[in-house]
Amino acid sequence: IDAINKEKVFEKDGQLKESLRNQINLISEPFLKTDYFGILIDQNLDLVKNSPMRLKLIRQAINYAIDRDKIVRYRRFNLGTPASNGFIPPGMNAYDSKKIIGYHYDQDKARELLDKAGFPAGKGMMPITITTTATYMDIAEDVANQLKSVGIKIEIDLMPPSAFKSAVADSKLLIFRKSWICDYPDPENFMSLFYSKNFSPAGVNYSHFTNSEFDRFYERCLVEQNDSIRSELFLKMDQIIIEESPIIPLYYDQIVRLVQKRVAGLLVDPTNTLNLEMVRVN
Repeated sequence: IDAINKEKVFEKDGQLKESLRNQINLISEPFLKTDYFGILIDQNLDLVKNSPMRLKLIRQAINYAIDRDKIVRYRRFNLGTPASNGFIPPGMNAYDSKKIIGYHYDQDKARELLDKAGFPAGKGMMPITITTTATYMDIAEDVANQLKSVGIKIEIDLMPPSAFKSAVADSKLLIFRKSWICDYPDPENFMSLFYSKNFSPAGVNYSHFTNSEFDRFYERCLVEQNDSIRSELFLKMDQIIIEESPIIPLYYDQIVRLVQKRVAGLLVDPTNTLNLEMVRVN
């Protein structure tokens, strides 16, 4: 929905504007896609060495300080689900909202963690730069305002998409706005972003996250044939990601298609593949 003027098309609850309902059908289904902010945590890099983002407590505080429900409600028009239960989205066999304990909005907890990290109410902590593209500027501004309320100062850097993509891959950005759409419907595809042998720019581990226990679980899932065991491995990996916080999950996205009434037979699947095989125009 980012490519359209949402205010002119949708009501606040994600339904079509009444003036459009005689012209257009809205098709909306869960999408195997997670939107997030990545955090570069490789302390071998000068960008990270002296940054507060090298501290897990700070990363956790930021996660608690963000109101994901408000972002989904007001910026996404309720088209999506707050990412409060890990990185793997609903629809995957390893998603379990009862087993994965993610982050919920809790400013008091955020302040407590800042205090433990040695920055009470954010005092003494240098401003943190979030880099994004124009498409997601509104969400970056919301996050900056929410973090400001607990004492974390945020500066927003806007980059053109091509330069942004290169800067993320080359580990030039401390916090960066990203999303991940599965290449194939298996939780392993989502967890590959955190495997230590997938460091960017050669791989997709843009945060340069490394954890020996995570790697051990990941390598086991590549050879394990039992689906139940694999699901348990993915749950353990996802909980490690939540605990170590190399990312700030925002929301699990939703497929949105606006289709003229005379078009029939357009189906959707969780990977948002465009399949025109059964489509007809009346």
